[in-house]
Amino acid sequence: MKYVISLGYFDGLHLGHQALLNSLKYQAVKNNAIPLVITFGDDFFQSLGCNVKIIDLEKEKVNKIKNFGIKNIDVIKPASSFLQMSGNEFEDYLMTKYNICGLCIGEDFTYGHFASSSIKDLENFSIKRNLFLHVEPLISIIDQKVSSTVLRNLLKEGNIGKYETYAGSKYSIIGKVIHGRGEGRKYGFKTANLECNPIKIIPKSGVYLTETMIDHKTYKSLTHLGECPTFGKTEITLETMLLDFSANIYEKEISITFLKRIRDNIRFFSPNELRIQIEKDIEGIKELYD
Repeated sequence: MKYVISLGYFDGLHLGHQALLNSLKYQAVKNNAIPLVITFGDDFFQSLGCNVKIIDLEKEKVNKIKNFGIKNIDVIKPASSFLQMSGNEFEDYLMTKYNICGLCIGEDFTYGHFASSSIKDLENFSIKRNLFLHVEPLISIIDQKVSSTVLRNLLKEGNIGKYETYAGSKYSIIGKVIHGRGEGRKYGFKTANLECNPIKIIPKSGVYLTETMIDHKTYKSLTHLGECPTFGKTEITLETMLLDFSANIYEKEISITFLKRIRDNIRFFSPNELRIQIEKDIEGIKELYD
């Protein structure tokens, strides 16, 4: 069986990526072939020497691609050896490893060491090897190109609504529940502290309306992200308060989906003032849910 291939990092799987993968599936059916995505693991930017935090960890990205209807995914690890290839070496690699009949790539696709080869080079390669080449146009919204970089900047701004518009999905984070300071329990709030991977980008500090999935069931939640100035804590933490939930979930893996940013983090003069504000936040999100 032959393959139609798309290759890229696909961070955030935004609207541009989705358009490309739709074309990949269409071309695969048209050419009686199997759609295949070639992507990279969490070491991608580190291999490039870039200090860039990623939207999706490898597990999250692979799940998104599979949920999009593409089951054949090749994750190249480590990325460093692949990224050192010249353009010609990359072309030989594709022909040697995969039985391909065509390629679907984005308009801004480059390849080879230091991005030395362009779409024009790929066109020449495709003609020489009798492959079809589909180039997917970039997508723009109000004159802004949709890209993973734009998504990262929107998260840094805490602009969850606009992120969803560009990504075509809500931002979420998966992690294991760990023991926190226990401050919430002292004031009657059931909270879950999430262990965050340091290479994953998180939204701007603040308080968010969220949904939390535990064992395939979704619960309303209020999530605090960032420092805890009321208690003099400067480390960044992610703590979610679950409504209508009381079970022990330490060490469980949960998923938190961000729906709306409610307010900034505030330094209160006393824990009691913080408790009063949290109660107001809870009432507010109940109204939003209702």
